[in-house]
Amino acid sequence: SVYQWETANFKSQSLKVESLDGSPLYFNVVREGLPVYGTEEAQSNRISMEVRYIDQAGNSLDPSALKVGTLVVAEVTLKRPSLSKDYENLALSQIFPSGWEITNNRVLAGGSTEDLPQLDYQDIRDDRVLSYYNGYRHSSMVIRVELTATYPGKWYLPPATVEAMYEGSVYANNKGQWVEVIVD
Repeated sequence: SVYQWETANFKSQSLKVESLDGSPLYFNVVREGLPVYGTEEAQSNRISMEVRYIDQAGNSLDPSALKVGTLVVAEVTLKRPSLSKDYENLALSQIFPSGWEITNNRVLAGGSTEDLPQLDYQDIRDDRVLSYYNGYRHSSMVIRVELTATYPGKWYLPPATVEAMYEGSVYANNKGQWVEVIVD
């Protein structure tokens, strides 16, 4: 049987499980949910990830307050410490705040992913970019996404995450933060 509680006060509930015939019982406790904005912690296990926000000249930008029209490059550097086959299928997920627009150069130039030959596939959507690559072939990878601070307001920039799709012990994420797009 599957028992499920959907309550914010889970600590006050209890469940007693007993085998009536003496045979062993096996169970899993699964806790799902999204952390409150800004409470997530940066983590890494078996892969390192550095996220920087820079201008087109490579100068660092503070994403917490950008003027409307500011061009931003989200640069993620990933490094693996070993040659393990666990790095064959890596997936980087970047979700961007609603006030930033993703620049899809493939659409603008009518191109493909040929400018990123190290990637196996990249899915560019309205609010996120999902990048997939074989980390076993590349000990270090830099993935850049061009963005424009477009809509004034205060928005949440969720953490970027990378994980090996078939090896749960390879993952990293940074900490999310509040950002603001301001009118000059």
